[in-house]
Amino acid sequence: DERAAVGSLAGHVSSASEQHAHQETILDTLSDLNSQSERTAIGAALGVMYRGYDAAREKEREGAWFSVDFVEPLIVLTTRSVHVSEAAVWALGWLMIAKLWDPTAEHLRKLINSYDRTPFSAMSHTWFATIFAETQCAESVGSLIQKLQCSSSEERTVAAWALGRIGAREAA
Repeated sequence: DERAAVGSLAGHVSSASEQHAHQETILDTLSDLNSQSERTAIGAALGVMYRGYDAAREKEREGAWFSVDFVEPLIVLTTRSVHVSEAAVWALGWLMIAKLWDPTAEHLRKLINSYDRTPFSAMSHTWFATIFAETQCAESVGSLIQKLQCSSSEERTVAAWALGRIGAREAA
């Protein structure tokens, strides 16, 4: 009986240690996502993206590493430089695909604002469009229609795909 009690205590200590480690990881990630250093913010966003990708592929079944508090800093990062924005929207896309994040109307409004105002890469364009398409975000239709005028055939193709997924008759 003493061994069982010791084993039970060890299990509780181990569980508490793991929980504390998860909390520290979440706090460190939040701090890094809010960093003014582009390198630090990009690293944190790519870390979240990678974990979201693993979760989507079911390599990591638990979202204990994830906090909904990551979402707002990631959305803010979409307004920064091309590289920071790319890492942030990539992370948001995988969090959505992994079903760890369900974008609210307010989140989508902020992302549309970033999509309209922030210069970004073709990959960022793809992730913004994917988020809008997968959430059936009708509010993004005007922004996506504007992208049909871009000189980049890749951007036009992605915008047309997203509009088709949303079912935007305005684009016809």
